[in-house]
Amino acid sequence: MILENITDLKHTEQELKYALAEKEQLLTEIHQRIRNNLQVISSLINLQTSEVEDPDAQRIVQQTQSRIEALALVHDNLHNSPDHMHIAVEEYVNELVESLFVTYRVSKDRIRYSVNAPGVLIGLDTAVSFGLIISELVTNAIKHAFPDGREGYIALTIVKDDGNRVVVSVKDNGVGIHDKYRLGDEQSIGLMLVSTLVDRQLNGTMEISNTNGTGYMIQFIEQNEKPGSLTKEY
Repeated sequence: MILENITDLKHTEQELKYALAEKEQLLTEIHQRIRNNLQVISSLINLQTSEVEDPDAQRIVQQTQSRIEALALVHDNLHNSPDHMHIAVEEYVNELVESLFVTYRVSKDRIRYSVNAPGVLIGLDTAVSFGLIISELVTNAIKHAFPDGREGYIALTIVKDDGNRVVVSVKDNGVGIHDKYRLGDEQSIGLMLVSTLVDRQLNGTMEISNTNGTGYMIQFIEQNEKPGSLTKEY
């Protein structure tokens, strides 16, 4: 009887291992296919850019391409993660900023950047909105913070505490954001997108500072995680 029970347990354990392996393989294929499809779209947009002569239209196409790349990188990182459900933030943000510098042809000798998010992981439900937010804020800094060839610096810091509160800081030492944007009287499409994602997708808060450049402080409790309180001090 004991031998039969042990045999049944081993058989059940083996079946669970097979089921888990199949699930991991399926998730890998899903993320890879999404990544490939988004990459194809990005490539098509890039080809179209060469036919666009109007500067405003070129800018819109570039922004669209960078947003798609942010989404593609999410699935690329999920594909490479151990559980296919979380991304390592520091690696992801570094890759994302690198791609933005390439898209906007920015020299890293002119604009430097740093990413500090050691050991921070975020889940699939958060990753897409998070990636788009980082893409928009870094793009704004690249395009507007350092006019006329000015040199500067962009610092990104992301931390996550034991209560699953994520705090994101994006700070540059550029010319500063106009008060009409900082106070919410007017917003660019990029800032409107960021505000919408923070408020409606992440249920978080965002504060903007205008001291020695522009700083954004975003705080949220990761979705489907332990609830907690948000602090608005900045």
